[in-house]
Amino acid sequence: MTMRKISRRVFVPMPLARALSALIFMTILTVLPTSILAVPAASTPPGGTDERKIVVLDDFENLDGWSVATSPGTRLEIAQDVGRAGRGMRLDFEFQDGAGWAIARKKFRLRLPDNFAFHFQLRGEAPAGDLEFKLVDPRQNVWWFKQRDYAFPREWRPIAVKKRHLSLAWGPGRPLEDVAVIEFAILPGAQGRGKGSVWIDDLTFEQREPTQIYTLQPVISASTSTADHPPAAVFDADPATSWRSGALAEDQWLLLDFLRPREYGGLVIDWDPDDYAVDYQVQVSDDGNDWQTVYTVRDGNGRRDYLYLPDAESR
Repeated sequence: MTMRKISRRVFVPMPLARALSALIFMTILTVLPTSILAVPAASTPPGGTDERKIVVLDDFENLDGWSVATSPGTRLEIAQDVGRAGRGMRLDFEFQDGAGWAIARKKFRLRLPDNFAFHFQLRGEAPAGDLEFKLVDPRQNVWWFKQRDYAFPREWRPIAVKKRHLSLAWGPGRPLEDVAVIEFAILPGAQGRGKGSVWIDDLTFEQREPTQIYTLQPVISASTSTADHPPAAVFDADPATSWRSGALAEDQWLLLDFLRPREYGGLVIDWDPDDYAVDYQVQVSDDGNDWQTVYTVRDGNGRRDYLYLPDAESR
């Protein structure tokens, strides 16, 4: 059986219909990598703990407390609409003079821990423009996460704003320790004038563990393997060793479980020059049950694959 004409579903760096060798390394962005995985069942190896606390800041079942602020020549209206779950907040805006800004804001009282993240769901029917998530502290420091020329998705998309994403926009300074106001800001893109609508739902706050160096030993498993080519060989830093799958199964997978969520920036996969995956996917999960495809390769040619996974995080 040859792999070159076979299309199969693969979870992490995987598919192989014939014996296939692979070496996998992770490129780390901030902390050490976490998982890139793919196994169709949940697993909870020893030591896999991750203390996180999620607080709902606004489910948008009502719009109490939200107000608008705009520049001259800009219109913004807040409306209740169908959300991702239940009701959500809709922002209808129009830029009339090719510039300006539109802000929806609400007062909060929130003490920030050492590490944290804000989450919300978003979709839009609007031309590309700048999207800003801003935190204002009691001293009027403004911290923001700014996405320029953001292409608003038609379908709901989860957005995560982590502590390291935020930078000081203006203000007297000092560390970000408290939040007094949360703002969502929309600015026109290169086209200038324009109007549209953006929906927001499920605004939550996550208390995360302090950033620390990864010291656990990842658990590595695979659908099949051959003698002298165990799954653990993909991560032993020895270029002379490799994982090799069996030759009969149509679908193959390799799972890297780092036992707790970690951030990483990508994968580098070195394939065997003769036996390699032509079509494969990289999937990630936080719990081993729900999987998200983050990278797909079609018509691969073996050799070395660089898989860019910006701001990825999973277990």
